[in-house]
Amino acid sequence: MSEKPSGFKPGDVLDQEIEGMPEQEMISKYKPTFLGMGGEQIVFGIEGHPNVVAKVRKHTLGEVVNYNRTEGISDEELHPAARAYLEKQLRREQGAQKLLKTHFPGHTLLERQYIQQVPVTRQMMEAIKDRWSTYDELADGVHHLWTTVRIQEKLPPEAMPNQEAISLSFQYVEQHFDDDEVDAYDNLNTVLLDGAPLEDPGLLEEVLPHALLDAMDQHPELKHLVSEFAEHAITYTQATGEMLDLAGSWNVTVFEKDGTWDYVMPDAIYPARDSYTRGVFGIDALLHGKTIEAGKENTVLNTISYARFVNALAMVSGSSARLKIFDQPIASNSEVLLHLAKRELSRWSHHETSKDGVV
Repeated sequence: MSEKPSGFKPGDVLDQEIEGMPEQEMISKYKPTFLGMGGEQIVFGIEGHPNVVAKVRKHTLGEVVNYNRTEGISDEELHPAARAYLEKQLRREQGAQKLLKTHFPGHTLLERQYIQQVPVTRQMMEAIKDRWSTYDELADGVHHLWTTVRIQEKLPPEAMPNQEAISLSFQYVEQHFDDDEVDAYDNLNTVLLDGAPLEDPGLLEEVLPHALLDAMDQHPELKHLVSEFAEHAITYTQATGEMLDLAGSWNVTVFEKDGTWDYVMPDAIYPARDSYTRGVFGIDALLHGKTIEAGKENTVLNTISYARFVNALAMVSGSSARLKIFDQPIASNSEVLLHLAKRELSRWSHHETSKDGVV
């Protein structure tokens, strides 16, 4: 797909204005308005520029509030320690986006990253709290909070979720296995993690989106695109130690335009650094009978889910590429992995239930 979006390209008026403006002027000049929020992002529109959106990571906002509360200063100020944190995040986001563009040429959206203030309400901050958040509630009203902001071109119309596009994302299959179904779970992992031959193609239906499988049945040419994506994802992870964020819906979108299939990656960068590498370390610890911290169980669950998913994509599309976590078998420890996954999913469910009604 083209990387020259309508309404936002290097050197255009919006790019020049934001690049050169004092940090505090983004709100007054462009009046960002809340559009919605997804798994990791809050999305704002920018007045006068309908072809771009501004995206803010939820966790980053919370961290800045934590810094300020710890130092006893106003939420709308920017403590030097918080600025250092944002500058580090900015460098990481810029580097991660460059890597993504290198490994998936032609499939990323053009964007720029800045440190700016955005308008946030108490209800928004309450809704984005994760279970590790420590800050108290904001007061009522609108608060101008500091964070990193990604100004990104909008998705092509054909790739919008309300069209016939397909979200290339995985589900946590562990939620469908009872504790006494370890053998079936072990079989899934033996094929998709340890590389055993696929004897039952129906196994892939447990892992892959049915919308994708149906589209591949109707459009055989889609198989090549899926194979290409799987191979690039595996190469990307092996080269960088990072996963793609395929846990979230619509972070990678497959769509058809004028009879040609394509994919675009608006939010594919995993929010935590060295995600796959840390997941592998966590799995290794489990395989050696060690206990890992609750915060690391999330990364382990995402790592095994990610590896299963990209391997399933490779299999269904006829690619021989595989993402192998270890040379030694993992499936023999499926009971441990299943219990960990269910424990982590239960934590998520409890946290989301505790936020019901807060929007």
